[in-house]
Amino acid sequence: MSQVDDKHLEVFITLLNKSCPDKIRYSALDFAPNMLAPSDPVIHELVFSLFLWEASLSHAIKAMDAIRTNLADYNELRVCFPDELAAIIGTRYPNAHERCERIAAALNAVFQREQSLKLIHLLDAPKRDARQYLSTLDGVPDFVAARVTLIALGGHAFPLDGLLMKYLAQQGVLLGAGTATQHMGKLERAVRATESRRIYGMIEYWADRKRNTCSTIDELDRDTKANAASDEDCS
Repeated sequence: MSQVDDKHLEVFITLLNKSCPDKIRYSALDFAPNMLAPSDPVIHELVFSLFLWEASLSHAIKAMDAIRTNLADYNELRVCFPDELAAIIGTRYPNAHERCERIAAALNAVFQREQSLKLIHLLDAPKRDARQYLSTLDGVPDFVAARVTLIALGGHAFPLDGLLMKYLAQQGVLLGAGTATQHMGKLERAVRATESRRIYGMIEYWADRKRNTCSTIDELDRDTKANAASDEDCS
């Protein structure tokens, strides 16, 4: 039975607060430009979250850069064959072929329901209904539906995939047998809605450094600081 160890969770959050920067990047727009015109932040977050599932922020950022270089927009991504997309992001990407099949299935499911590639209407929908809508799209794991709900829609959720579940179990935060979805439900009850966005964001940040010696987020942070310094020099 899945459980959350409240004491270990509290200690872990304290560790995260000490090791993570004050300003955490959360949304897909923090990592990559939107590839739809007019912009649809929900579709953008959906695509980014599908690249992030069972991978890392560094993987997802590089994948977004690769599709932006090779494809015109998300409509072209929707009709891209999985083998072609896998070649674009790299066949060594975690779960590359399955991931590409899921991305195509999800975007085509949106297109079939809406007759266009738009999900911006979910911003005005009840959060529970919006999450249910996302979770019933072909190819969308529970982690992705939860992450889009939390980051793009501002609902209460605590995204968890197998990789994050393993890391949190190693920290003693998660106990017992259970699926990622079962543990996710326990974390949603253990973490306040007002704190879930920052705590989840810190875990993403921490997990990226745990998996990648050279984090792409570090490169983004350095570029941001360099651009800010350049702007100051020009003023």
